[in-house]
Amino acid sequence: MSYFSQFLGLPRQVYILCLVRWISGMGSLVFTFSSLILTGMVGLTTKQAGIVAMLYATANVVGAIVGGKMADFYGRKKIYLWFTVVTCCFYVLGSFYCTTIWIVPISICAFFFGSGCYPIVSAMVADSAKGPITSALPSAPPWAVRCWRITCPGCTASRPACSCLRRSSCTSAP
Repeated sequence: MSYFSQFLGLPRQVYILCLVRWISGMGSLVFTFSSLILTGMVGLTTKQAGIVAMLYATANVVGAIVGGKMADFYGRKKIYLWFTVVTCCFYVLGSFYCTTIWIVPISICAFFFGSGCYPIVSAMVADSAKGPITSALPSAPPWAVRCWRITCPGCTASRPACSCLRRSSCTSAP
């Protein structure tokens, strides 16, 4: 339990931000199953699904850069709230178009805005504590993400990371 003891005594807002990071990480579960959705339900070839996955990854990188820059310019809380609401709207919209080709641009937009939240949460965690407890702060959001991966629906909790498409023990794989 010495690993978890380093997280004791952190400010309350750090725990809340880690919970926020854990919840927003659940939205990225869509990326894990995107190749199955694109090839099985939408009807793309594996090559086309690979290109779309590359576009998803590009949207994640660009979104993180844009989100961090906008947060520095307009304010962290305002941009975080805006990006989160827009991401949720795209996920809801995508649920109506998941069997059509329209899921591709909707998902790209959702991944763009969703990944824009990650640098903002990391910056808010870094700003939330001062003094000797700051040494545990850089590992707090990644710890929340690891907890999300352990609790991934359908995966066994004994595995540290979710790789549903490559794991035969995952019950959510088709």
